[in-house]
Amino acid sequence: MTTKHPLDQRGTRAWRKLRLEVLASCTVCYLCRQAPATEVDHVKPVSTHPWLCMDVANLRGACRPCNRSKSDHDLGNRNPQTRVW
Repeated sequence: MTTKHPLDQRGTRAWRKLRLEVLASCTVCYLCRQAPATEVDHVKPVSTHPWLCMDVANLRGACRPCNRSKSDHDLGNRNPQTRVW
């Protein structure tokens, strides 16, 4: 069983509000730049950077397939469109 980090606020009212704000400003997936953004991706994963969970600078709109494919990986300086993670 995975334990949720205390700084992980996903699932809270504040997260739901922030998620809607991010999706309103990022309408196209930042990874493939083709599909509509339907999920919010944490550029730096919550598992390794929990203090950035609610940091809007760490959030990007992504489509479900790209977000699931990226999963818990940190792209670092790699081009997200290469999809090599």
